[in-house]
Amino acid sequence: MLPKLLGLVEQHHEWRSRCLNLVASESPTSPLVRQLLATDLGRRYWVGDVYGGGEYLGQILELTRQLAVDLFQAGHVDVRPVTGHMAVLATVIGLASPGDLVITVDPERGGYPLRIAQRYPIRLGFHPMAPDGLTVDGPAATEQVRRLRPRLVVPGASELLFPHPVGEVACATREVGATLYFDGAHVLGLIAGHEFQDPLTEGADILTGSTHKSFSGPQGGIILAATQGHAAQATSSMLDSPPLLQSGYHLNRVAALGVALLEMREFGVAYAAQMVVNARELARAMHAQGIRVLGAERGFTRSHQVLLDMGGSYATPQGFAVKRTLERAGILADSVVRLGVQEVTRLGMREDAMVEIAGFVRRLLVEGEPCEQVGRDVAELMTGHRQYHFCFESDTAAYEALMAAAR
Repeated sequence: MLPKLLGLVEQHHEWRSRCLNLVASESPTSPLVRQLLATDLGRRYWVGDVYGGGEYLGQILELTRQLAVDLFQAGHVDVRPVTGHMAVLATVIGLASPGDLVITVDPERGGYPLRIAQRYPIRLGFHPMAPDGLTVDGPAATEQVRRLRPRLVVPGASELLFPHPVGEVACATREVGATLYFDGAHVLGLIAGHEFQDPLTEGADILTGSTHKSFSGPQGGIILAATQGHAAQATSSMLDSPPLLQSGYHLNRVAALGVALLEMREFGVAYAAQMVVNARELARAMHAQGIRVLGAERGFTRSHQVLLDMGGSYATPQGFAVKRTLERAGILADSVVRLGVQEVTRLGMREDAMVEIAGFVRRLLVEGEPCEQVGRDVAELMTGHRQYHFCFESDTAAYEALMAAAR
């Protein structure tokens, strides 16, 4: 069974090296980040003096935390959440008590589904949206906050083309004593690279994110706060007090995150800028070739995402069909058909490649060309993009399985 298992891993890497990954929720990690994920740290615990053997582990945790504080100019940071979802859960449970009203973006409009409300007795309300449904309506949301006096106000979304009116809504949240919490899961890398709004500077009290979407680190979450007080509330339920959402936080991930933070400090401005340029060019080119793309009236996007019009934010039958067609040609997307350019950007692709990718999509979705024929051209494009850019070391192939030690 061991050869079969290792063979499947090798097949995965070989297949992915021929595919264009446009999944908006995934991230390419550099060779050095991947190396740290495979270290001894992944087998260890460190919770103060509870466990022996942690002479260096606490220093790694604190150094990584401080790197995040500096990069995001935050008052306090917690790098312990093992997923972005865990960062969301910890923040909501820490800041909202049973019966409190939490106002967020409706999942039908691209918001993150807070399914915790099905078990944890908070009340959910939804922000009024701008006429095109792509951002929160600032004046209407401000009036809503003043009228309903929620405990927690959560702009930000899983589908995020344009900045939300954080500064405008922040004034109202302060008036009613609410906490403003920005869900930056998808745009954390853009925030780090100064290519999107900066929620903490604009008035948010808390910012959470995933460290593996537009931020090219290991899979995980992060909580950033304007003040120590807000941080203590947002993180109290994770490891420090009931319900103790985690018992550990994967120290190999923490060290790998530290490297990703250093890479973003060094290369993040250029990387984020190119992501936005590529996303706009991909959207423009697809629109010009007859593909229905959302946000045309606003310039399509100011993030790394491009949204095809599938008739809804949840996965639709049409979205599933499009996803399957693209995948048969080696173009990977989700069933919402929310495209992300972070991986192709880190592979060194620029605007000319975005036009070529748009042509692949047109050939599949508009002209109905056979998937196998388009797939050969997709694989050919990928042969010229085998190494990651915007990182410290790029000699290792992007999709190398790193299985030599196991052979």
